[in-house]
Amino acid sequence: MKHLFQLFSLLMAFLLIGCDNDDNVNNIEVERQYDVYVTGQKDNKASYWKNGEINSLNTAGFENTIAKKIFTFENDVYIWGSTITGGIAGSTYFLWTNGRLTNLNETFEETEDEVHLLTDFYVHKGDLYFLGFMQNKMDPDIMELAYWKNGIKNTILTNCQTNFYAQLNVNEDDVYVLTTANSGKPGLFVNGRYKNTPSPYRPYHITTNSEGVYVLGRDGNNGSFYQNLKTDQLATFPYAIFNLAFDENDVYTVVRSKNGAGRMEIQKNHSPYYISQQGFETEVLDLKVIDKKLYVVLHERENNVGPSKLLINNEIGLQLDNPTGGDLLNSVFIASNR
Repeated sequence: MKHLFQLFSLLMAFLLIGCDNDDNVNNIEVERQYDVYVTGQKDNKASYWKNGEINSLNTAGFENTIAKKIFTFENDVYIWGSTITGGIAGSTYFLWTNGRLTNLNETFEETEDEVHLLTDFYVHKGDLYFLGFMQNKMDPDIMELAYWKNGIKNTILTNCQTNFYAQLNVNEDDVYVLTTANSGKPGLFVNGRYKNTPSPYRPYHITTNSEGVYVLGRDGNNGSFYQNLKTDQLATFPYAIFNLAFDENDVYTVVRSKNGAGRMEIQKNHSPYYISQQGFETEVLDLKVIDKKLYVVLHERENNVGPSKLLINNEIGLQLDNPTGGDLLNSVFIASNR
């Protein structure tokens, strides 16, 4: 009987431990984690930061280089960058794939045309897209706007104007290009076809979220709009919006502060969220938002001197204090780490 009682007690203890472990497993909150990538330059050399740790890039002897954009897909890291020149054109452009350097000027050069300007880079489902202008070698006034998908060229405009701010975005396999049309009117091309945008606004920025693709623009009186291109839903404002990002029902916008020229302010749902210190001029280069966290890359300067920062929900995540000496942050990318 004594042995039977001991066996029963041992069995109950095992069951209780097992139940306790199940309860612990059920109560664990698995938090979604992300890797935070930031591009830029350190000591005038193209670099990127992963979760705050710097990685210098091989530039094959080129000087004064910068990493502009970064994307990850599965286990691959893609970085687009260039040399920094005094003018709009004349740079050498690079792609780093897991650190391996490709000279894009050489890759895209043709018998009659050469790279004049590359303006954007995007990765979608592992496909690599570049946007830029080709220049005729014999007649420099002849320009061609094109994008490359995995190295295959797709011409959008011929005999066109150069636009340093031309942008590219991809959503559901549709390719959106924002540039200046042959008429000189800024416009949007979807899969190579011109798409009208609301008059009298001039579109100049594209962004996406789970609800669709948005185009942002301004009119001649400093008013602005953004429009969902999937639903045609339009929102207009009596002030200029320079950038925006969406997170579920929240919208973050970059606007000019009422207190000081050159001073920018970030708003959440059109209410103040972040503003630089009084006297500082602010340049917001990039902002991304995911799971209620806002990531902002900005430069703050007083008398042309000041830090380059990554802010995460208004807290400093990374800061470089020598931007005039070749230390700059340029863009941010958030990658799921699950």
